[in-house]
Amino acid sequence: MPNVIKYLVENAQKTGEWNTSYAVAEVFKKMGEPNWEKMPALVKKLEERAKNGKVNAIQIKGICKKLGLEERVGSLIAELKGGGIMSPKLSSFAEVFKAKAPIYELNPSLFTSICQK
Repeated sequence: MPNVIKYLVENAQKTGEWNTSYAVAEVFKKMGEPNWEKMPALVKKLEERAKNGKVNAIQIKGICKKLGLEERVGSLIAELKGGGIMSPKLSSFAEVFKAKAPIYELNPSLFTSICQK
């Protein structure tokens, strides 16, 4: 089970709320991320930019830049994958070529907007 889902479920059992921001912050805090308090905003912006639950590395880099995290894009992508927030999209060469960057799928359990599409 992805770590972020573990925190979502545990918190939902205690509070009755499906609180993505709480779970994301907890995952990054436990990973020792120095900017853990910015991670809920980063993940929210990923959701806003996603098309069909997918984002690419260029979009992630732009979001990180807006949040003052541009020097850590690579490690943040690794942490986003490690925490279960996103995973690499197994896609065709044409799709990656068109995006000009690796493509990632967001965990649909985190986002009601993605689940409803």
